[in-house]
Amino acid sequence: MNKIFFFMLFSLILFAKEATVTKEKIIQLYQKKEYEKICHLGYRKFKSIRNDQNLISLYAFSCLYADYIDRLAIPIIALTKTKEARQNRTYFSLILTQKNMLYSAIIDHITIKGVQLPMTDHVISRVAHLFFQNHYTKRDGHYFLQDPKDPKISYEVYQEKSRYNRPYLIIEEHIGSTIIKHKFL
Repeated sequence: MNKIFFFMLFSLILFAKEATVTKEKIIQLYQKKEYEKICHLGYRKFKSIRNDQNLISLYAFSCLYADYIDRLAIPIIALTKTKEARQNRTYFSLILTQKNMLYSAIIDHITIKGVQLPMTDHVISRVAHLFFQNHYTKRDGHYFLQDPKDPKISYEVYQEKSRYNRPYLIIEEHIGSTIIKHKFL
């Protein structure tokens, strides 16, 4: 009986330790560029960071860098208390909107014309800007776009099915001989 009690107590202590999200832990993970971990952690433990606008911003930027764009919705709603937080909210909202519009155009074949949204440095923003200005060539369901400012950068945009038969929006960012593949649901 005592062994079971100690095992349960030890398990609870370990669980409580894992459940704790500290500012230091998030900053440490961010400095290590472990963006996916922070995004998952922030998503699961949002209640523990919801009162700290800086941590919410780190969580949102981490989701952005890890290509979990849809997870920006929660921080967008929460970033309200400071001027910097509201600026971050605007930035995240723009990228989420551009991703959704690009997704609808590529996956659902919805024609979207006359769109003039601000452009950011994020790959979705750059691709959406070129796509909605009709600066692409289409071949076999793939869209090819050339960065007008840098001839070494081009993009290939297409859809790919997930293992659950859900369509992903794929953006391949070609920088010289390097290819960075971004997947968005």
